[in-house]
Amino acid sequence: MTLELDRLLDRIDQAAATLVRQHNEYRELAAEALRRLTAYSDGLEQLKSKAHHAQTTLGGIWRGALPRSEAIGIPYPPPGDGPPVRHIVAADGSQIFPDRHGIAHYALINIGVIHYRPGSGQAPDEATFPDLIVGPRLQDDETAGPMQAAEISRERDKQELSSLIRVGAMQDGPVVALMDSPLLLWILGSEPGQRADLEAWFREQLEQARAADLLLAGYVDRPGSSGVADLLALAPLDLGEIVRSQPAIRVFRDLPDRIIFQFLLAPGERSALFVSGSPFNTILAKTNEALKVTFFYVNVGTPGDPVIARVETPLWVAQDPAKLGQLHAAIWQQCRAPGRYPYVLARAHEIALVTFDQRNELENLLAHAMLQRGLQPQASAKSFLKTLTAG
Repeated sequence: MTLELDRLLDRIDQAAATLVRQHNEYRELAAEALRRLTAYSDGLEQLKSKAHHAQTTLGGIWRGALPRSEAIGIPYPPPGDGPPVRHIVAADGSQIFPDRHGIAHYALINIGVIHYRPGSGQAPDEATFPDLIVGPRLQDDETAGPMQAAEISRERDKQELSSLIRVGAMQDGPVVALMDSPLLLWILGSEPGQRADLEAWFREQLEQARAADLLLAGYVDRPGSSGVADLLALAPLDLGEIVRSQPAIRVFRDLPDRIIFQFLLAPGERSALFVSGSPFNTILAKTNEALKVTFFYVNVGTPGDPVIARVETPLWVAQDPAKLGQLHAAIWQQCRAPGRYPYVLARAHEIALVTFDQRNELENLLAHAMLQRGLQPQASAKSFLKTLTAG
């Protein structure tokens, strides 16, 4: 028996209608958001006041962005001059999650790092950093699955960031260091008991990147964040109206910011800088304001076909016009190759990827090593039967 697609035709048609309706709703909401973006472009102090008030009075239900010091309703073109970036380092990671029904309970993390020298004519340097995880680092029971996957993903992100900073710090600046994810997302998903240690570790990594003068950034393709839209929802309200019961604070209903900026930004242009409204950003700022994470949106598409990406970078990069310009220019240049996505991140993914054949080879080596030590590798009965039926 296979998937009977003919039985899903009605549902597929309904799904398409739902997507079209959502698309049209987003366009209507984006038109109003863009109007506010322009109307309140220079009212930064009022917007900051309202955002701080929302953070205080609304608590966790408002995670909007805060403006920095640039007018928010105008685009910013990529710089046309200045010293070029000599080094771009990018990292990405892949993983094999634990499988209780396999021949052994293990996980694998593989980090790929590429070092590219724009304009040099030299071939990029490539490196991988694999990590086989077994034993006490893994919990082997029926309830461990979902949490274990999150922990493995978090460990992959940690190793990705640390490998990126380590390789980037080995180069002579300026060095753009890119990772294929937000800078803050993984830390927010951690368990409360682990958060303090993770926060300290993350702060240490940022300090190392700053000491090495890296232009560190997290690149997010097709971002779903709505922080700017949430900020614009507050724009016409008085402080006294910013309360939990106020429906106007949810007027944009999780409208992705990228929908707004696709109507503002031409190819190569970026938005104004914003500060992430993450609570962790507030914690970072208490110890060192320069570590606070900011972001901007950039159109890496072509005329008539915008592709909006979100770039997150620490304040020590964002507050320096030369560094910000180099980061902006490097990302735009990287995305001009076919694919409208940074070439170095695509290559880092290619380097990190563990193929099906490589996984089989790994398990064959593991099985051989187990046999040499007198342990018979054996998949579960369930896995064995599924292999037979799939074949």
